[in-house]
Amino acid sequence: MLGPEQINLPIKLNPMVATEATPLRVNHEAGRALGLLNHQIIKGLVEARGDALGLRLKGEFLELPKAWQGQVGQTLAFKAIATAQGFNLIPQAQVAAGQGLSSELLRLFFKPATTAQSFTQLLTQLPQLAQQLPALASALGPLNLRSGALNAQSLGAALLASGLFGESRIKRGLADGDLKVTLRQLLLNELDASARALLGDGIDELEHRQLEAVQAQQRGDTLLHFSFLLDSRPTEIQMSHTPASASEEQAAPWIVDLKTDLGAQGTVWLNSRLYLPSTLEIIAWIPNKALAAAAQSQMAVLEQNIAGFNLALKRAQVIETERPERAQQHPRPGQVLDVST
Repeated sequence: MLGPEQINLPIKLNPMVATEATPLRVNHEAGRALGLLNHQIIKGLVEARGDALGLRLKGEFLELPKAWQGQVGQTLAFKAIATAQGFNLIPQAQVAAGQGLSSELLRLFFKPATTAQSFTQLLTQLPQLAQQLPALASALGPLNLRSGALNAQSLGAALLASGLFGESRIKRGLADGDLKVTLRQLLLNELDASARALLGDGIDELEHRQLEAVQAQQRGDTLLHFSFLLDSRPTEIQMSHTPASASEEQAAPWIVDLKTDLGAQGTVWLNSRLYLPSTLEIIAWIPNKALAAAAQSQMAVLEQNIAGFNLALKRAQVIETERPERAQQHPRPGQVLDVST
């Protein structure tokens, strides 16, 4: 498990020769989605997602060859060079490398792809497990939300109780109500092997998300990934932002991805992009025909509600299909996922 001293890893710039001589190639459409400019210097984090190895670049995942495996946890710098086909990303000589990664950190970097699935399963079983630990019932309170009462305050409370800030809350004497702390307490109880394994995977998933958040913070980005129950359905929110470089004309948006599992009605994704100060774009992937039609019919109401927050809805689109899971549909080496649908 991670202690407070491991959650804030020092970053040091070290010269290093790139392991991949061939530039990473990005087509025009993906280059626009990433906001690339000619001769722009960009940075991305090398990370493992299950069995796949990739570069986290401006919120997207660019799959890398296995030759980069020794650089997991490092932030690499690239120069974007415009070509007739799009952009070549040229590795630069200076990269940021984490010092002295422990075996525990490396294990979390290379966590199995099933860990995230186990965490979703655990989330649905927590109400039953809470019968064995009253503190867990208290911790679940902010994470058990209703769509009719969903607002910024309830989502903020869910984020604070999600396990992302456990060590910080302990340091300030506010450990009560934190999901990860409470799950560890539950491990002290008499549990069957399957429940114990599920709890262990859940804690691993929370600590992996903590590592992602800290790595993003160290490179000047924001990446917060947390889960809760919405009408008893597993729901995830990921918030991300990469500040624009000095050469970029338009500031990068704040991106919020919401995913909720509606069982037989499918999985609904909602992607929102806020361009400061007040422009909002929303795309919803809804595989159920009736739900998609209902969402489309409420667009005018949505626009009025958004205007109440002094925001302008520039684009709103409902797509009647499943949105591919980024973690399950990786691009081939040299490609970037198309998020411009």
